Amino acid sequence: MPMINCQQCGKAFSADAGRIRLGRAKYCSRSCSAAARRTPKEASCLWCRSTFTKGRGSQKYCSLDCANEALRAASYKKGSSGKKKPHRPATLDCACFEDPWANGSIKPDKFGNTFRTPDFGLGF
Repeated sequence: MPMINCQQCGKAFSADAGRIRLGRAKYCSRSCSAAARRTPKEASCLWCRSTFTKGRGSQKYCSLDCANEALRAASYKKGSSGKKKPHRPATLDCACFEDPWANGSIKPDKFGNTFRTPDFGLGF
């Protein structure tokens, strides 16, 4: 088995050729692997290009201000005005949708309409 140096502590260890070929033989032990995950990583902010220490693995911006500015620029680039559309709940008297129980396309069951549950997603 070939000898490889640990990327965390530098100690030489042996590893299978298949693990080396797949890029999985990096650390000599689980403790070195865990220590490598705990070490803070340096990254470059996608908005202001300054270097910062990542607080979590998926962090892309150095601060919340940079993240907000990037989000604002992306929404401006798409042509959006940045205003949210008002939420209009479905109403029962909407002219765009008919109640299928009211117009007779769905026949009432043996209990009549007493157990009919409204479906607000469809508007009735």
